[in-house]
Amino acid sequence: MGKQFTFYIHSDVFNLENFKDETFNTFTKNMNAVFDIARQLEAKVFYQLGDVQDLTPFLEDIDYNFTQSQGNRLELLLKDFTQFKEKYHFFKVHFAEEQTSLESVNYGFLNSMEDSETISIVFTQNRSGQEQLLLVHASDDFYFCEINNFNVGKDIWAFINAHLPKRTYNFSSKHGNATTRAIPPKPTEIVSQLRSSDAEAQILLDSAIFDLRERKFYYNFDDSKGTFIVFPYEGDNPQNHFHAFHITETEWAKEIPASIRKYFGQ
Repeated sequence: MGKQFTFYIHSDVFNLENFKDETFNTFTKNMNAVFDIARQLEAKVFYQLGDVQDLTPFLEDIDYNFTQSQGNRLELLLKDFTQFKEKYHFFKVHFAEEQTSLESVNYGFLNSMEDSETISIVFTQNRSGQEQLLLVHASDDFYFCEINNFNVGKDIWAFINAHLPKRTYNFSSKHGNATTRAIPPKPTEIVSQLRSSDAEAQILLDSAIFDLRERKFYYNFDDSKGTFIVFPYEGDNPQNHFHAFHITETEWAKEIPASIRKYFGQ
């Protein structure tokens, strides 16, 4: 896949307002939609133990039915994610030449972020955009780091795709294209037809998404054709080649992972 992504859950996600009966269902639906992206990438996801501990007294007061309780559903929401207890010191730098100052920020949800090969994505509710921070371990141990705040799934995928190696569509005679009939390798074999032009396929490939828990295929929903387009990966090669084909709606359940169908609302 190339770049590695690490996800963090911002403390604002654990706001008490999100766990009230009238808001909790919408909250969990929205957060699951973005949390699932990290799961599709098989990425590490971190949250601060203290953020959950601050909720505990409130959840104990309202959790009467355990299997449907906010506490139980929060546990399911965070399943397979990693909690940590360490406290790190983060600062925003306000540069003004000789008057430059540091502002301490309470970002307990971040761990040390010492791996320079990873790109840090923060799940938030109330902010978006990039932040440059100074992480200080000691007077002689500090460095700059970058976090990228998101709260909408499509923005996260756009950011991820922008940081992955360029994908290249490769014409396949097996599947043809909008002007070329698909040619099955065997006369009796049934193959799927690519219904778009090569240029259109490339555009759809650029914004395609994937689920690493499934096979190494990329997917997009082609609004102009009203169906999914599938991009099989052609193996390790310098061009990062993918070919493409469309499928019929009757094939969605078989050919498209549930996570992909859910993302596109299909």
